[in-house]
Amino acid sequence: MSVTYASLISAIAIPASILAQLHYGRTCNGAVGCRVLPTSDNPANHAWLKVVARKAVDARVNPPHETVLGYEVEYGELRADHDEDQHGFDYDLFYVRREIFYDLKDEDALNQALHRWLSDLHQLRPLANTDYPA
Repeated sequence: MSVTYASLISAIAIPASILAQLHYGRTCNGAVGCRVLPTSDNPANHAWLKVVARKAVDARVNPPHETVLGYEVEYGELRADHDEDQHGFDYDLFYVRREIFYDLKDEDALNQALHRWLSDLHQLRPLANTDYPA
């Protein structure tokens, strides 16, 4: 029996607490995130992940029911010399890399996208509890 990288990743499930936050969390629309290692040449840069569940409401039923349509993952990396006190919240001037993965259909696709940066998905926290730049 051969084991592929994709099969190993799908065997490592997204923690139920993270999925519950994405599906039902109310702060920051249930978004989760964390700091990650930067992927550029400068290890002093600051990098974050942000995950959002895209939801729709079916108002035809009472009470209205929210359905998860898919997920988005955003990786953002800022130069090490960015300082909010000095430069404010103008992050666009300091982005080294910004990648956004839209329309991830299910948890397997989300899992594969997250494993580009994270080996332990328990690092993810509600976005309001991280130092993610606003």
